[in-house]
Amino acid sequence: MRSPRWSWPVVNATTFGASGDLAKVFRNEEVKAPGFFSADAIPPDAALLAREAIQNAWDAAMERRRSQAPEERLPFEIRFRFFDVDGDEADALINRFGLDELEDRAARVEDRRHIGLAESDCFAELSRGGDLRLLEVKESGGGGMGGGWGTQQSKLWLAMCSTGFTPASDGRGGSFGYGKAGLIRASAIRTVIAYSCFGGLAEDNFVTRRLLGMTYWGPHEVDGKHHEGWAHYGSERGSRDEIVPAEDGEADELAAGLGLELRSAEYPEQIGTTMLLVCPTVDPADLKRAVERYWWPALEDGGELQFDVSIVNETAPETAGGLVPRPKSNPNLRPFIDAYQVATTSQDAKRDNARKHELGPHAGNKKVGDLGLVTELPGWSQPAPDDPDDLDDDEVEHRSLVALVRSPRMVVEYFEARKKAPHIRGVFVADEAVNEALRQTEPKLHDAWESTSDGSDVRPEDTAVARFVLDRIKDHVAQFSRSIRPRTPDADQLRLPEWDRLMRLLLRGLARGRQSPPQAGPRPFTIEPGQRLTEAPDGRLELSGTAKIGFSAHHDHVVDPRDEVEVAIRCGFVAEDRRSDLLEIEIDAPRGFGRDPERPDIFTGRLEAGQEVVFEYSCEPYEPDWTVELTVDADFVSAGAEQRSGFTRRDP
Repeated sequence: MRSPRWSWPVVNATTFGASGDLAKVFRNEEVKAPGFFSADAIPPDAALLAREAIQNAWDAAMERRRSQAPEERLPFEIRFRFFDVDGDEADALINRFGLDELEDRAARVEDRRHIGLAESDCFAELSRGGDLRLLEVKESGGGGMGGGWGTQQSKLWLAMCSTGFTPASDGRGGSFGYGKAGLIRASAIRTVIAYSCFGGLAEDNFVTRRLLGMTYWGPHEVDGKHHEGWAHYGSERGSRDEIVPAEDGEADELAAGLGLELRSAEYPEQIGTTMLLVCPTVDPADLKRAVERYWWPALEDGGELQFDVSIVNETAPETAGGLVPRPKSNPNLRPFIDAYQVATTSQDAKRDNARKHELGPHAGNKKVGDLGLVTELPGWSQPAPDDPDDLDDDEVEHRSLVALVRSPRMVVEYFEARKKAPHIRGVFVADEAVNEALRQTEPKLHDAWESTSDGSDVRPEDTAVARFVLDRIKDHVAQFSRSIRPRTPDADQLRLPEWDRLMRLLLRGLARGRQSPPQAGPRPFTIEPGQRLTEAPDGRLELSGTAKIGFSAHHDHVVDPRDEVEVAIRCGFVAEDRRSDLLEIEIDAPRGFGRDPERPDIFTGRLEAGQEVVFEYSCEPYEPDWTVELTVDADFVSAGAEQRSGFTRRDP
């Protein structure tokens, strides 16, 4: 009888404990798919694997490159290979890997869901002698997982055994601490092997290869013993409670037994890591879509960055040649790629359908990044209205989207910059000066730049950078969208034949029983808007002030206790002598006036004779090259009656 391959630590209530079910860190969390992306949403496991696995490998490669001369740097490639093993080969691998031990243990757990496993997985297939499906994630030109084992500097320990440690250096995409969740969720039985090659160090006894396997299950009880759910597979020198990876020759022997190609630190191109995932949950085609959607900036810069990703699906003969990510072949991504070129290259000739903006200065940084925007009219910028008969609950809501990108050249987020059409596509590329500040604001999914700290450990200075970037993006997108909006015809150019006919009848006195509307009488209200225009720290303008409202001297209306006064305060852009989009406005209403729940800029209350009420307002900041108009309306409304009279005072 062979000795156990896997060691399962028991719960020790005299020290700190942690559940091995790390996949739950991202349970019920998905990478956002706003706007038209929602119609082509990528399964969460595929999106997480593409983002986290590539990011960690690319981080290590970039760290290695920083210590090398340009001529020493090797091309980086990461390959995802899906393949099956069967027959004697499968039996040998199951024995070598101890998969039968894991199958037996899962069968002895009362509820598989409590340890993070689904109701069925490849264990059932293995028990019937079926094929064993594996996913090999292999990098070349990487950095490897070096660092002294048993220290916090060990990248292998950070990648496989730690949670919450984030010692990532400046500019890197994320950290090894949570990146493992992408790999864990991509294995149906939550089992991962890492075989890594790196440069040997004196303080690490010049070790150059290590191999370690981990299983990440939730806490469970077996044979009367309570286990944390972690299990490790490595050197025979290890014990149940001590994790010891296989090193050098022992690591090579285990790797060969698992069918992995051996590595040697004597060959620079072999430095890097191979990950082996058992029973992958990810479909190769979905993974290809995810790589294209989130890594197209790095792929587009592939020649300069020497960055490449390939996907091989040996389980399907028709795609055995490979699934090559080609972002430019995806019509949904082409506008973003165009905007990326606008943002990152000099524009010799001005294009009507493109804009480039250099964002900054901010907080001592002359520049925070470049923004490229593009539009397509006619086309996706102004989608044709759908046939009402075809609408359903799954209708796509189009948005103006901007891809947020920083140094790893992965899309952090497709930021929803504006809802109104015409729609814009864009890319913001962060400058190195603010790269680290933006990284610090990212949540564990690395899928947003948070603009508020909410009491977290993120510095206010960093969230201020994110807030500045996002606000300026929204400003420029809104301006571009307004500038390309089809112009509304002037009133004297509009022809309404039926209305013209009715007016002719009225003017000829042929409309019996109708009378001309009465002439407007004295205005019942006095409206005294006071406004103050100030410059915000970022150079935008802020309009704020008060609006005082009371009855005019001409007013002789007897106030009915059922009557109320409706006050509307709005702030909007002026384009071609007419007001267009409204700015967001904060209004502090006087006592007795309540906000309309469906119309947030309208307040209703009672006004007594001789009384004046004061509303305070503050409009959102706007660019100084725009004209803004403040509008204040006051009208009588009665219970069960329509509006009686009104007066508007506008201040440009």
